[in-house]
Amino acid sequence: MEIHTQITYCSHGTCMNMKSMIPLLLLNLATGVVYAAPPKLTSVAPSIGTTAGGTVITLQGSGFTGAKKITVRGIACSRFSVETPTSATCITPPGKVGTASVVVRTAGGANKANQRFTYAAL
Repeated sequence: MEIHTQITYCSHGTCMNMKSMIPLLLLNLATGVVYAAPPKLTSVAPSIGTTAGGTVITLQGSGFTGAKKITVRGIACSRFSVETPTSATCITPPGKVGTASVVVRTAGGANKANQRFTYAAL
């Protein structure tokens, strides 16, 4: 999610127009409170893994900074790591055969449900 903004800032009689794209945060200038946008998941690779779990998957998207949990079909990954705001890895938990939603949870919420990973009896 990107927010395009134009802010006019004035100080001591001098004004400046600032244009920016804010990909992750919303800032309430009146209160100084920062609101985090939910993460967005665009891809998972590999997209298939064994029902025994243990598949290392790489997630791509945005807003991963500060991730509290990554789940596959609602079950927490045994380990996960956020490499950059747009990339994370997760070791999948065991699961039943079929498609599974991969969800990244941050202070800003969670990405939308999806069918980005498939458990297979390999």
